[in-house]
Amino acid sequence: ERLRGEDREHEAVRLARASEQAILDIEAFIEGRIPEYHASNRRYLTVAVGCTGGRHRSVYIADRLATRFVR
Repeated sequence: ERLRGEDREHEAVRLARASEQAILDIEAFIEGRIPEYHASNRRYLTVAVGCTGGRHRSVYIADRLATRFVR
Protein backbone atom coordinates (compact mmCIF):
# COMPACT_ATOMS: atom_id res chain seq x y z
CA GLU A 1 0.00 0.00 0.00
CA ARG A 2 1.33 3.40 -0.95
CA LEU A 3 1.39 6.12 1.66
CA ARG A 4 -0.38 9.38 1.00
CA GLY A 5 1.26 12.71 1.83
CA GLU A 6 -0.89 13.23 4.88
CA ASP A 7 -0.22 9.81 6.40
CA ARG A 8 1.80 9.91 9.63
CA GLU A 9 4.27 7.30 8.39
CA HIS A 10 4.95 9.36 5.28
CA GLU A 11 5.40 12.48 7.39
CA ALA A 12 7.92 10.67 9.61
CA VAL A 13 9.95 9.56 6.59
CA ARG A 14 9.97 13.07 5.12
CA LEU A 15 11.01 14.59 8.46
CA ALA A 16 13.78 12.03 8.89
CA ARG A 17 15.17 12.80 5.44
CA ALA A 18 14.97 16.55 6.02
CA SER A 19 16.57 16.13 9.43
CA GLU A 20 19.47 14.11 8.00
CA GLN A 21 20.22 16.86 5.48
CA ALA A 22 19.92 19.51 8.20
CA ILE A 23 22.37 17.55 10.36
CA LEU A 24 24.88 17.33 7.51
CA ASP A 25 24.53 21.07 6.83
CA ILE A 26 24.92 22.00 10.50
CA GLU A 27 27.89 19.65 10.96
CA ALA A 28 29.64 21.23 7.96
CA PHE A 29 28.97 24.70 9.35
CA ILE A 30 30.29 23.80 12.80
CA GLU A 31 33.37 22.09 11.33
CA GLY A 32 34.14 25.34 9.50
CA ARG A 33 33.90 27.39 12.69
CA ILE A 34 36.04 25.18 14.93
CA PRO A 35 39.42 26.45 13.59
CA GLU A 36 38.25 30.04 14.16
CA TYR A 37 37.32 29.24 17.75
CA HIS A 38 40.62 27.49 18.41
CA ALA A 39 42.52 30.42 16.93
CA SER A 40 40.75 32.86 19.24
CA ASN A 41 41.34 30.65 22.32
CA ARG A 42 37.66 30.03 22.90
CA ARG A 43 36.92 26.93 24.92
CA TYR A 44 33.36 26.19 23.77
CA LEU A 45 30.88 26.84 21.00
CA THR A 46 27.17 27.06 21.72
CA VAL A 47 24.78 25.67 19.13
CA ALA A 48 20.99 26.02 19.45
CA VAL A 49 18.50 23.97 17.46
CA GLY A 50 14.78 24.57 17.44
CA CYS A 51 11.65 23.81 15.47
CA THR A 52 7.97 24.63 15.73
CA GLY A 53 7.01 22.02 18.33
CA GLY A 54 10.45 21.47 19.83
CA ARG A 55 9.71 17.88 20.80
CA HIS A 56 10.74 15.69 17.90
CA ARG A 57 12.93 16.96 15.08
CA SER A 58 14.96 19.47 17.10
CA VAL A 59 15.58 16.93 19.85
CA TYR A 60 16.70 14.34 17.29
CA ILE A 61 19.03 16.82 15.58
CA ALA A 62 20.49 18.06 18.89
CA ASP A 63 21.14 14.47 20.03
CA ARG A 64 22.89 13.62 16.77
CA LEU A 65 25.04 16.75 16.91
CA ALA A 66 25.96 16.06 20.53
CA THR A 67 27.01 12.54 19.59
CA ARG A 68 29.19 13.94 16.84
CA PHE A 69 30.83 16.87 18.67
CA VAL A 70 30.67 16.48 22.45
CA ARG A 71 33.82 14.99 23.92
